Amino acid sequence: MSAHSTGIPVPCVRRPRWRFVAKWRRGTAAAQTRNLTLLSVGTGVPLGLVEHNAALLHLVVEALCWRLAADDLAKRRPRRGDGAAYKTWRGEQDRLEAKRMRLAELATEAVSAL
Repeated sequence: MSAHSTGIPVPCVRRPRWRFVAKWRRGTAAAQTRNLTLLSVGTGVPLGLVEHNAALLHLVVEALCWRLAADDLAKRRPRRGDGAAYKTWRGEQDRLEAKRMRLAELATEAVSAL
């Protein structure tokens, strides 16, 4: 705000700020092959394979459960100075990391078997 000689504040007129908004493209390779990305494993699996393979479907459900548990754990991170709570939280984080490693092994086995 600026002020005139009278001391009354006058609002400044600013140009609107523009943000870049990415649009989803219909022609992307992932959309054409319909890949399902498993964030816990860091790989993509074609959706057609998941629909017809019970082992991959189970893996996808487990990866989703892992992701929800990881998000929930991140929200419950204890504050600094609470050593006992942090130790418990860190133990849960280690168990989730072990589960993620098992999921990665299962995904590698399931995809290589196809």
